[in-house]
Amino acid sequence: MARTSMAVVMVCLLSNGCGEAPPTVTIVPDAQLDAGPSSINGCSTAPGPTTCAPTSAPTLTAGTTRCDPLTQQGCAADEKCTTLGQDRIYCVPDGPVGVGCPCTLGNELGRNYDDCSRGTMCVNGRCTPICDPGGGAAVCAEGSHCVTNAYLFLVDGRPIAGACHAACDPLTQCVTTSPDPDACGSADPVQPDLGCYGHSEFSCAFAPPAGLTSTDRVAPVNPGLNGCAPGFVPFFYEQTGSTVTLCSGLCAALETDNTPAHAGNGRGDPTALAKLPMDRMPLIGNATCEPGKKGSEASSRCRFLWPFLSMEARSRPAFAPYLDTLGVCMAIDHFRYDEDGDSTAETPYPECSTLPPRSASTPGEHDDAADFNCQKLGNAMRFARTTDRTAPAFRVGNLDGPMRGRHALR
Repeated sequence: MARTSMAVVMVCLLSNGCGEAPPTVTIVPDAQLDAGPSSINGCSTAPGPTTCAPTSAPTLTAGTTRCDPLTQQGCAADEKCTTLGQDRIYCVPDGPVGVGCPCTLGNELGRNYDDCSRGTMCVNGRCTPICDPGGGAAVCAEGSHCVTNAYLFLVDGRPIAGACHAACDPLTQCVTTSPDPDACGSADPVQPDLGCYGHSEFSCAFAPPAGLTSTDRVAPVNPGLNGCAPGFVPFFYEQTGSTVTLCSGLCAALETDNTPAHAGNGRGDPTALAKLPMDRMPLIGNATCEPGKKGSEASSRCRFLWPFLSMEARSRPAFAPYLDTLGVCMAIDHFRYDEDGDSTAETPYPECSTLPPRSASTPGEHDDAADFNCQKLGNAMRFARTTDRTAPAFRVGNLDGPMRGRHALR
């Protein structure tokens, strides 16, 4: 395959996974690209387990003994407590495969019965610890998040346990807590079967094949956070007044206002790295809301993500390190806001490049760029405001309800 004489390679130098701080970019000559697949695909590797037991699909019959997956209580010493789907939490024969090693799912007892060892389960092809989403003793290691699933470990309809998913960068799709960092560890980055998903925390999860074309302003293929292509999330409703959720591109946000330094930033940062769903590696320039990249329409603009999430939570956001860097593509021509306080959204969303930055001379609710999610948290002073009538003009899709914060796995 032909390639240029130089290639941009993402180097993640962080203990918490690729994307936990501004990345460094190294220019690597062609000769070095043959050193390993992680260099070719733009992500650096982390050491994997030194030894792994052979993996094979389990064929032993599972029992019907109920148990606690977080403490493993209720099972014999040669058994493990796991989920066989939904509320079927039972003791089954223990597996030989340790944490971080490749694993295999069984067929005769359902896809969730695997050959992983006690206290772990097979997630994205590797054994990973079972965790407590409530923050109990069963916690995930640094560089991963506890992710629950709407169909696993259910008690009274809600999950009591989750699995540790590798933390990742939602733009580059890199993960450094795994020996398989490219495209969240997908076997083929051009046809990824794993993607980096989330809203305030981002972790690797199954990417449905049918969803690889569910990009900006396309309907998701399932109701979970991974119903869209990697790098896109179900976020905005189709338009003001609609209840149809569409996928939205995640972008590299820049402050936008009418000052000369910021007026041209509406599409996002053209120098930032991002991986498009069927590209082999993250490339500079792919993190903007340009149509064909993270956006889809002439009015697509990269607005900071944190104000939308703070509206939902009604509290100050805490999802570092993405506060001042991560945005979401919003086709502003489809949205209106309530300018006069009559509970009717009648005014089109403005271009932030026409608005001044927030200052003491802009005390109103709709008179500066911060009011429309175009300023960093430190410059927005949003939480000094007591009302926000821009919020009723749209709603953030798939943050409320039973699917909150979960992936829809295979």
